[in-house]
Amino acid sequence: MEDEVRSQSMLDLGRAIWVRRKWIAILAFAGPLAAVLGVLTFMPRLYEAKATVLVERQQMPESLVKPTVSSELEMRLHAIHEEVLSRARLEELINAFNLYPEIRRRGSVRDAVERLRQDIKLDKKMERSAVYREPTTVAFAVSYRGQDPQKAADVTNALARFYVVSNAKKRERQANATAAFLKVELEQTKQTLDQHEKRVGDYKKRNNGGLPDQAQMNMLTIERLYSELRMNRDGQGRLLERQEGAAGAGGGIDLPPAQDRAAARLALLRQELTELSTRYTDKYPDVVAKKAEIADLERQVAHAPPRGASAAARVSRATTNDPRMANLKADEQRLLDAIASYQKRVEEMPKREQEFQEIARDYETTKELYRSLKQRYEEALLGENVEQQQRGELFRIVEPAAVPDQPAAPRTGRLAALGLMASLGLAALAVMLAEQVDNSFHSLAELRAHVPAPVAAAIPRIVTPADERRGTRRLHLLAVSSAIALVVIVGLAWLIAAGNYDLVAFLARRG
Repeated sequence: MEDEVRSQSMLDLGRAIWVRRKWIAILAFAGPLAAVLGVLTFMPRLYEAKATVLVERQQMPESLVKPTVSSELEMRLHAIHEEVLSRARLEELINAFNLYPEIRRRGSVRDAVERLRQDIKLDKKMERSAVYREPTTVAFAVSYRGQDPQKAADVTNALARFYVVSNAKKRERQANATAAFLKVELEQTKQTLDQHEKRVGDYKKRNNGGLPDQAQMNMLTIERLYSELRMNRDGQGRLLERQEGAAGAGGGIDLPPAQDRAAARLALLRQELTELSTRYTDKYPDVVAKKAEIADLERQVAHAPPRGASAAARVSRATTNDPRMANLKADEQRLLDAIASYQKRVEEMPKREQEFQEIARDYETTKELYRSLKQRYEEALLGENVEQQQRGELFRIVEPAAVPDQPAAPRTGRLAALGLMASLGLAALAVMLAEQVDNSFHSLAELRAHVPAPVAAAIPRIVTPADERRGTRRLHLLAVSSAIALVVIVGLAWLIAAGNYDLVAFLARRG
């Protein structure tokens, strides 16, 4: 029962407050709501069109054709987007589609470019695959907001086509640049390789016979020359023995035949020992044997009685008297010179090998580089052909932009609801403030609550005709003032909202 009484008293109080403060509540509610609705009504409508572009990977297997274009899709897409937002490109779009005429009419092309830059958006769709560890772009959406729905769709489709064409051109230019660069490098490397080949050829011509790969042949030649030299000296020994035998029969020799032969043999052995010493050490068996044989012959010659000319003199006379001996001596000298020449080649081979290795190393390195560059150049030509036939990584428009039928901004329904709630709150706040400021008593209960003396009687308010006329005039004045205020509020809303793109953009971001 008490709750019902309390509820009834609250309702009565509310009705009384509404009767007293209804005009304050109506004005506090209507003013802000009119401002909100006026701004929403006069604000320009922005229509957003969106086009979806699919990223298609290379259509040919990389095992057949290796891509020569960098696979950094994110960097290339970012570069194309920056190119789209460049001043020159945006001015071209503005002139082509006659965008923002009211801004350009004021002569502010820079503001028009900046507004267009804000109206263009790029949204990427990222996916993680087994091939690429990091998330990669599989598609992206290009959108544009404008006041004209048809222009919004046309501008969006133009932007999408620009992304597609720019990507194809960038990949083709990169493939062409790669092929051109490798071609220049290949030509320069070919010139360097030709120079190294000429150096190697000239070196082989200058040092023919003394190259490292000819060492075995030189050793075989030396062995052959030594064999010929031994045969030559054996021939000299036999010829000398025949001459000595003929001279002994005539009794015209100065030395016994055995002694003469020992002296000649001693001279030959000394020459052979000298030749062996150039190739072997003193401990080599042949050197030791030669030295022992020379020592024996020296003892024989030393113990022989000094008679007539020496063996060397007899050999010299035999050479002078016999042309056959002279020929053998000439062949012997030729063989010795040839052996010395080949021996010198063998001795200089370590030096020649080091020199040849330095030249050959540069040649082989350049040759390997040339082979690698040639292979990469051929791959670049294939990659260039792939890009020209548009079989590489492509952007393809899968969903062109359609003409929007509803504005994307501002969101009038949501903003109107927020304005309505705010107006109700302001009306309630105005009523509360008015009640707090007013200290008069509006009912007998309020008077009894504040006055300790008992109230004897309550006299109702006496309204005279003059009071009625004065109330009517006041009501008319209040209505006219309220109408004028509403007109002023609507006018201010028109001044603020009409063509105010910044306000629309601000509300769009907040909404």
